[in-house]
Amino acid sequence: MIPLLRNKTVRQSVIVSVCALSLQSHSPGADKSATAPTAIGLDALNDNTLMADLARRNQTKLLERYFDVKKIPDDQRSAILAITELRTLADPQFAKLPEATQRKRINTIVAGLNQILPTVNDPKMLMEYASQLIVYGTQRPVNLLEYFGENPKTQAELRPVAEAVVKILDKAAVTAEKRSGDAFNAGKEKEGEELDQLKSLAKYTQAFATYFLALSLDKSDTHRKEVCDNAEALLTEFDNPDSGVQVSVKLRAGKISLAEAGARGADGDALSNARADFKFVIDAPVAPAPEGSKETPKDAENRRLAHLNDQNQARYFMVICDLVEKKPAEGQKNLDALIAWQKQNMPQDKETQEGLANGAAITQFRIYSLQAELAAPKDKQIANDKAISTLMALLKE
Repeated sequence: MIPLLRNKTVRQSVIVSVCALSLQSHSPGADKSATAPTAIGLDALNDNTLMADLARRNQTKLLERYFDVKKIPDDQRSAILAITELRTLADPQFAKLPEATQRKRINTIVAGLNQILPTVNDPKMLMEYASQLIVYGTQRPVNLLEYFGENPKTQAELRPVAEAVVKILDKAAVTAEKRSGDAFNAGKEKEGEELDQLKSLAKYTQAFATYFLALSLDKSDTHRKEVCDNAEALLTEFDNPDSGVQVSVKLRAGKISLAEAGARGADGDALSNARADFKFVIDAPVAPAPEGSKETPKDAENRRLAHLNDQNQARYFMVICDLVEKKPAEGQKNLDALIAWQKQNMPQDKETQEGLANGAAITQFRIYSLQAELAAPKDKQIANDKAISTLMALLKE
């Protein structure tokens, strides 16, 4: 969902389904050669795999002892410790650190994960790494770019994290697919099915995360169009009613097309494609409960709220389409309709409504700014004054 804005800060949005998946247990062990003797216990692990496993289990003392005994170089130690540091991102104390300190820690973790990625072959572990980076490393810059529009500083902040997430998820999908095939060949049907589901989840999440990467690239960068094409290709297999996630897929596809619009080499239909996808979401009914599920009233309410969140995003991005097309009058009309819809349909508690109002104020600021950009010289100051007044009122809240 588009996150609610509270206390002048863009809050975390609901993360894709990867964050709901339990990723605590190990996946099956590493593949064994047909001719090599079977290794047992620690002998089955190379140095990097063992150290990564100790770090994942937060066995800091054992890890430090292993570093000393094996005389592990400092740069390799730092890379392995990135896994331990990754867990600190979920600590409430991390959110209280200065923004620059948070960003420095995230960048250190990303550098470490990039270094050890070739040695990590557990798809569940890879999914866990990606999930943590998505929640704590991408959401803030993505939300700022979606609300305030694109700017080089925020894009540069997002890019290395988005690149790492896409790379990690790609390896998770490839590794899960290979292990699934091995399990089926060995007659382990249940294990094969679980790994096949994990592969699908990795590809689904990778498609969503590839949007973050596209958003991090300047529209003049020809790579942005390529990244958008890759994301659309990944979403294709889920864009059907039987997937159970078609509405979410259409919403993400609309965002991807919107990110592509105006990019160098982009298809001229990108913006109309985005509008069509957002309209699909707006017109979609609430998804039915999964067949055969024993849904509780709370489950039904969560499903209804998820539907409202999808619709809220689609309506919001329709306004952004107007701004991209430099049509402030249409943007104002759609923003006014969005505000009325939010007041009538979104949860009525004070916190939610205040958050939605803050988001609407930022969008109003962008509309006034566009009006000033397009206005005749004699009218520019009026629109600029409205934009500044809107922003100052928001900052006072």
